[in-house]
Amino acid sequence: MDEGSYGFFLFLSDWFSENNSPPRPLSDALQNLPTIENQSRAPTTQSHFYLTFLPQTEILCAKEDIAQSESPLGPPSIRSSLSNLHPTVEAVSASIRIRPGRFTNILIAIAAVLILLSFGGSFARYGLGHDHVYGLLDPMETLFNVNREQNIPTLFSVALILTAVCLLALISVFKRQRRDPDTLRWMLLTGGFSCLAVDEGWSFHEMLTGPMQVLLGDKNLGMFYFTWVIPAIAGVALLGILFLGFLLRLPPSTRVTFIKAGCLYLGGAIGVEMLGGRFAELHGYQNLTYEIFAHLEESLEMAGIILFVHSLLWYLAEQFPEIRLVIHQEQAKGGYAAPESREEAAT
Repeated sequence: MDEGSYGFFLFLSDWFSENNSPPRPLSDALQNLPTIENQSRAPTTQSHFYLTFLPQTEILCAKEDIAQSESPLGPPSIRSSLSNLHPTVEAVSASIRIRPGRFTNILIAIAAVLILLSFGGSFARYGLGHDHVYGLLDPMETLFNVNREQNIPTLFSVALILTAVCLLALISVFKRQRRDPDTLRWMLLTGGFSCLAVDEGWSFHEMLTGPMQVLLGDKNLGMFYFTWVIPAIAGVALLGILFLGFLLRLPPSTRVTFIKAGCLYLGGAIGVEMLGGRFAELHGYQNLTYEIFAHLEESLEMAGIILFVHSLLWYLAEQFPEIRLVIHQEQAKGGYAAPESREEAAT
C-alpha cells in the first residue's frame, strides 16, 4: 500500500471521529464495500483497473500488476483489509478467429481485380490498338501486367505463397510436438514453398532457358520453347513419387483438395506455359493471343495457391481447432517472479 492510500484511510478515521460517529474497525468497513472491476484489461501486461466506491468518496486505484510485491504495505490490519479490496483476477486471453471461407473469398476478389486490371491494359494495347490512353497505359502495364516481374501481381503471388509457408510451418511445429511420422514431409513442404516464393519474386527458373536452349538447339523446340519446363517436369515427377505415401495418408477431403490445387497450379505454370511457348515460337510475344496465354497461366497459378491455402486452413481447423500463443515472462522487474499464465497453471 502506498503512502497516499494509507494517508487517505487515516483521513477517513479522523473524519468519523470529528463527526462524533463511533469508529468501526477498518477491516469491517472494507469488507462491506462494493467493488467494480473494469473488464477492459490488457492481457499482454496482465494488468487491471479497479474502481472502488466508499461512502461520500470515489477512489480510482492506480494500474497494478498481478504479481504481488513482497514489500511491506503498512500495518498488518490495513494489509489484511486491503486483501479483500481486490478480488482474485485471472489473465484474459485474446483470440483471432479466422474463417477459411471468408479468407479465401477475400483472396479470390483481390486476384480477380489484379487479373482484370492487367488484361484491360493488354486488351487496350493489342485488342484496340491504343498505345497511350492519356498516358496511363504504360504505368498501368508496369504496375499490373501479370506477364511482367516485380510488380503488384508478383507481390500478391509471393504473399500467397508465403501465407502457405506460414500455415505449413505451423502444421510442422504441431506435428513435431505430436511426434507424427510425417513431420519431415511437412517440413520439406515448408522449405519447398519458401524456395517457390523466392523464385516467384525473382524468376530464377527462367535462367535455365538460355543454357537449355544451347543444349537442345534454339530452333523447332515446339512445346518446349521455354526449356526450363523440362527440368521442372522431372522435378515434379520425382516429388510426386516421394510424396505419394504422404498424400495417401492425408484425410480424404484434404487429399482431394491438395490434388486439385496442384493440378491448377502446375496446369498453369507448366501446361499453359508450354502452349504459350509454342505460340510464341511461331508468332512472337507482342500480340493479344499470347497475352491471353500469359493471363490464363497466372490466373491458374493464383487459383492453385489460393485453393492450397484454403485446404491448409481447413486442415488446421480440423486437426488443431484452437491454437494458443503463450508468452512467458521469466523475471519481473525488481527481482520478483512474474505470474504464470493460465495455461501454465493448468499444467
